[in-house]
Amino acid sequence: MSDSEVLYVGIEPNAGIMPLVFAAVNRQLELIALKTGEIDDVVDFLGKHENVIAAINAPSGLNRGVVRSRLQSELSEQHQLRGVDLRQAEFELKRRGVNITGTPSHVDHCPAWMQAGFDLYKRLKELKFQSYSNGSAGHKFLETNPHACFFMLLNRNPLPKQSLEGRLQRQMILHYCGLKITDPMEFFEELTSYKLLLGDLPMDMIFPAEHLDALAAAYVSWLTGNDSEQLQKLGDPAEGEIYFPKPRFQGHS
Repeated sequence: MSDSEVLYVGIEPNAGIMPLVFAAVNRQLELIALKTGEIDDVVDFLGKHENVIAAINAPSGLNRGVVRSRLQSELSEQHQLRGVDLRQAEFELKRRGVNITGTPSHVDHCPAWMQAGFDLYKRLKELKFQSYSNGSAGHKFLETNPHACFFMLLNRNPLPKQSLEGRLQRQMILHYCGLKITDPMEFFEELTSYKLLLGDLPMDMIFPAEHLDALAAAYVSWLTGNDSEQLQKLGDPAEGEIYFPKPRFQGHS
């Protein structure tokens, strides 16, 4: 990869209990890196490249009360609002059936993975990364959400992410989207009745759930520079906008 070629990166904070996972692809959607590490490792990796677009699976800002204010203005002052401790982007996704975690209004109330995400955004800004919406910087970041990505690509809820079938499904989605990763159907070609009896499954052919989430973010990053018409976003810039793909595989209920 030349220094001038854009590196498309997806980063999964991984619930804050394990090292971060980060994936990088080039313009041809070839896998350049898929690693785990601490924030320092991620920042060091990104800092070595001249042009980087990093999509992060974590909120880029706190809940600023946009949803609460808007809903309250539509109701009487006596009406008590509940269940609205979330950002505009999350509210809009939930209205579409995407069940994602709402972002609190105070850092101390945020789960560990969100706080890890805030730390990462801070470190990237120190490296002169700018928001993707701000234009032409050589280093950009944007927010995404892996569950929203898989949901929107399928136009329905994906299978549980930690299950084998859920991982196979997600890897198939990404493979069909053009990522140069192992076709998960090869898993079944390697599977025999004898191997199944022994419990000797070819699990090395299927990525862990957290790696698939990082790869989904890398795909969103790639869309920004190569097929932006297939990209959509929701949210208020003051709180953070979530980017994700448009539907590609039309599911049927």
